[in-house]
Amino acid sequence: MQEQELLMKIVHPNAAGIDIGSKSHWVAVDQNPAHVQEFGVYTRDHQRLIDYLNLHHITTIAMESTGSYWQTLFHALQKAGFEVILVQGGQTKNVHGKKTDVIDCLWIQKLHTLGLLSSSFLLSDYLQTLRTYYAHRDHLVAQMAMYISKMQKALRLMNIRLDIAIRDIAGKTGRAILEAILRHQRPRLPGFAGPFQSQKDTPGNCCRPSGKLARGSLIRTEVLSRLFRRLQKGSRPLGSRNTGPFATVSSPGRTPGIEK
Repeated sequence: MQEQELLMKIVHPNAAGIDIGSKSHWVAVDQNPAHVQEFGVYTRDHQRLIDYLNLHHITTIAMESTGSYWQTLFHALQKAGFEVILVQGGQTKNVHGKKTDVIDCLWIQKLHTLGLLSSSFLLSDYLQTLRTYYAHRDHLVAQMAMYISKMQKALRLMNIRLDIAIRDIAGKTGRAILEAILRHQRPRLPGFAGPFQSQKDTPGNCCRPSGKLARGSLIRTEVLSRLFRRLQKGSRPLGSRNTGPFATVSSPGRTPGIEK
């Protein structure tokens, strides 16, 4: 039986295909492997790539989305006036033969020339900026929650049980108490009136009614007091003597070598 060759219509005659890499990009402007060029990832390499595409009268380009390595080149090509489409890896994975960078960019160029690639949905510049802000804010919130948890653990190890006395140690009352601890100040008891309790914090932030905040929640244990001071070494020199109102009260059964 005589073999028949299926001819397909060329949709994009001036098309190029780019295989994106972490350290270099491979560009094919036709199906000749000798014309495949490798370019670096720096800004000057992007300009050389643009000049090479203009030299071969390229008007439309297809590139595979590989991590976040495509973004800088994608915007540089768009700024240079090219029509650029970003395609998913699933559309270009059925390459024939051994998979290499040269074969990959040739395959992308061939598929794009025949109009067989569809562009991925990309957000506008405004929505891209908005998404970046949102992702950064979400990261900051997660980091803040993690460090608040570390603060609670450090206080709990010193038996300063603010988590029992107030609902949120990052609130106004909690921050005032923590700042007083770092300044080695003793709160005005009973009830931590003044800077340690406000009308706004009662009863929403405090677990107990005004004037009944547990006095024992601010008595630290002797064993871990030095650890807390070392963690907060920026508040005063490490070698200075702890003579503030939060200094550890000596007791007959104190552990030798902990507080001298």
